Formats: sequence, structure tokens, C-alpha cells
Amino acid sequence: MAYSSKDMAREAGMTTEGLRFYEKSGIIKVKKNAKNGYRVYEVMQVPFLRMAKILNTYGIPLHDIRRFFHKGDEALGGLLATMEQKQEDLRLELWRKGRILERLEYQSDLIRRAVEDPAQIWFCTRPAIAYLEYYGASALRRNKELQQTLEAWVTQMPLVYPMPVLHQKDIGNPSAYCPAGFYCYVEDMEKLGLKENRFVRMVPRQQYLCGISRQDNPQLIVSSSALTPLLATAEKMNLRVAGDVFFLSFAVTQPQEEVQRLFYQVLLPVVAK
Repeated sequence: MAYSSKDMAREAGMTTEGLRFYEKSGIIKVKKNAKNGYRVYEVMQVPFLRMAKILNTYGIPLHDIRRFFHKGDEALGGLLATMEQKQEDLRLELWRKGRILERLEYQSDLIRRAVEDPAQIWFCTRPAIAYLEYYGASALRRNKELQQTLEAWVTQMPLVYPMPVLHQKDIGNPSAYCPAGFYCYVEDMEKLGLKENRFVRMVPRQQYLCGISRQDNPQLIVSSSALTPLLATAEKMNLRVAGDVFFLSFAVTQPQEEVQRLFYQVLLPVVAK
């Protein structure tokens, strides 16, 4: 039994243009009718094309598929290894998409809070994080190792997320500088290919008192106004500060007067006195 191009495309689940492309890629060899020059496809080429399309959907390049198809039984080992690697790649991709969805949901929740009740204060518990801290562009220019570390982290955004820090010793100092930083979950470091070094510190799982702060100064974070309501709440609840304060940015506005405004979730670590 022979198929025309139209029939073959329908059987293989592709367009006639796609059929020609697979032919040019060497997946199948096509004969032509000696009388009219039309392409003639054999019925047993249908499973080849279907499988080629499936393998290509898995992310296996057509040139590899052609090699597997034309090497016979000895190609099965190579095909198996390639498919197993694609499984690992897909698992990693699904993991990344799942983490990105978590980050999207988290930021959406912060923006919802900022819209509905910007004065709200709440508790949250954050898992152990790895935190990269640095003191601005001047520090980067002087330190090649720090440049390389920061580059590795930045390329993993948004799974690695920007988060300035206010050191515990500087709480209450209205002119304290908040160094720049990035965080990621400790459990994710291996998957992201990130390593601990002298610029990265581990912050254990902690409970935080949280609030939302709108910062109108584009030059620095004004920590005193951001922390005042949180510190007052902690005092009322007989809690004490138990570490550095993190500022997780989640939105930015640029009004007509050209004053940049950033919104932060302020995370104040607390424990009972």
C-alpha cells in the first residue's frame, strides 16, 4: 500500500511541509512515481515518522534521530542513554518551573497585601536560605572572585532573588547602610550549581515578623521608618529581634515626578524573650 503526501501527513500527524522537512533531514527516503513525479510513501514509514516526531518532541535533535534510525539494533543503547538524559533534563525543567510558580505566587500575595492593607503585619516562617552579600559596585570592581560569584547567582534569577540586608547591630541607626544581597533556598543550591564560599552565608530556618514598606528614596533604604511598626509589634508581643533584617523587593513604581519608589517586604527575625 502506498500513500500520497497528503495521506502520509495526515497519518503522521504533521503538515506536508513538515513531511518534506523530515525527508530532507534524512529520517525517511521517499520514492517518486515514474509517471507523474509525485512522491510515494510506504505504509511502514508511518511508524518511523510518528516515532521521529515523538522523539523530537522530547527534545532529541533530528540528526540524532536519523543516526539512531539508520544504525539498526546497535543504536538502541545510544537511544536509551539519550532518552534517559532527556528525562533528567525534563525533571529539572519541571522543578524550575515549579519553583518559579512558587515565586510568582509569593510575589502576587505581597502585591495583594500592598493593595488591600499596606499597614498589615503578619508572621511567616522561611526555610534555611543561602545569602550572598556585597557592598555595591566599588566592592565588585576590586574583587574578581566576588564578581564571578555574583554573576553565577544573577544568572539564576528569579530562583535567586535580590534582597538587601540590615545588620542586627545597625537596627535603630537611621543612617545605617543596607548592603545589597541575593538569597536562595539552601536545598536548591546544588540544583542551581551554586557553591558556598566566603561571600555566602547560611541563614537557618527562622520565624519573621513581616510588613510592607514603601521606600521613596532611590539612594538607600530608610530602615527606621520601615522597622518602627514591626519593632513596636514585637515589643507588645514580648518578642526580641534574633538576627539581621531582610528587605525583599517585590514592586517598583515610577511616577511623573520621576521619584523612584520601591516596595519591600520587611522580614524581621524574632523569638520569644
